[in-house]
Amino acid sequence: TDPTTDPTTDPTSDPTSDPTAEPSAATTPDATTTTELDDDGYEQCATAELISGIKLNVQRNVDDQMVRIMMAGPNTAWFGYGFGSEIMTGAYGVTAEGADATSFGIRERALDSSDGPGASLEASGSTSVISDGESMLAILERPYSSTNGGFDFTDFMTCSIDNINIIAAQGSTTTMEFHSIYTPRKTEDPEVLTRLSTCICDDDNMESSTTS
Repeated sequence: TDPTTDPTTDPTSDPTSDPTAEPSAATTPDATTTTELDDDGYEQCATAELISGIKLNVQRNVDDQMVRIMMAGPNTAWFGYGFGSEIMTGAYGVTAEGADATSFGIRERALDSSDGPGASLEASGSTSVISDGESMLAILERPYSSTNGGFDFTDFMTCSIDNINIIAAQGSTTTMEFHSIYTPRKTEDPEVLTRLSTCICDDDNMESSTTS
């Protein structure tokens, strides 16, 4: 009689409390949501997205005088940013590229449009690539100053200047070849990477940067 009177009273009380709360926050590569990496002394200083879906995040570690360059995008084609010039020639290029979608790495170059893509540079720091199978996050950590003939970030990171010229490009394959998408040449109003108002410099930081 009444075999199922209240048979399932709270049968699954809180069985899946917040089971899918932000399920992809830690795994989906995104250069604008990587503050989780800041536990090792880095702070966010600048962001950009000159090409839709190709995101740039630049961070600094004041104590170690290190800059972290993070670029996020799809793993279907190479992509990258250039620093220090409003055109390709003369820019310090950092690209994410590889033989296929599973072998992406980071390359540094002195870009040259007349002899594209330019001269390869020795690695200036440590690199890593995080992928979720469709998109990826490429990370380069290197000193403020240039150790391989690339761009010197010291003035930008120590607040001597507020912005630097940048360019961006994306290819049609994973290997570095001619770009299919790129920021147009602008000599009068070039694209710039502007330091965030929260990325400030106090007197101690300025002094350490000039005496190191």
